Amino acid sequence: MRVAGDDAPATSSGTGPPKVFVLRHEKRDPTDPRFFTPLTEEGMMDAAKTVSDDLHDLGITKIYASPFLRVLQTVEPFARRKGLLVRVDYSLYEHPEPNDEPVTALPAEFYERFPIDAAFASILDGNRIGAHNADAAALRRRLQAFLKWVVENHGADERVLLATHQTSCHELMHLQSGVEIETLDVAMGSVFELDAEAALGGSS
Repeated sequence: MRVAGDDAPATSSGTGPPKVFVLRHEKRDPTDPRFFTPLTEEGMMDAAKTVSDDLHDLGITKIYASPFLRVLQTVEPFARRKGLLVRVDYSLYEHPEPNDEPVTALPAEFYERFPIDAAFASILDGNRIGAHNADAAALRRRLQAFLKWVVENHGADERVLLATHQTSCHELMHLQSGVEIETLDVAMGSVFELDAEAALGGSS
């Protein structure tokens, strides 16, 4: 089981911040990071079994995901298993931009293909992702702004998943502990617990 952090389901309903976990999408073609690049066959199998089991063991109650196809494919098996809707947020978008132009809206077929919460409005408007993806500093600002919103809008009885990409995983780890990003290598399909308060306090 590729999980870092406490794996017991939440039982407290008291006040305080939620538990936050971060997931990097499962395996894709390593040469193609664009928006519509799907998971490999192995990645699909691991998403359906290993990732789904890991998230079940963690007691995840809310799912936020990057709009990229491979991220939605990674969380879909668990979301359907638990009857959860996926909230797509552009705060979790890939960095640096891998497409010729930013993909600013979800394709209509994604709403039919995946259990997406159509009523949820992305905290970061997709039309603004270009301005919020220019460099590492822009990535850091949008991740911290989104994490602040998550903490302020979820209670201690919730376990929140942020499903995203390697650069976002590395940035959040850096914000949490100060570890140098160049030393990190979060594997595809890995999930880890994030100390949200520490990450919100980091700015270096």
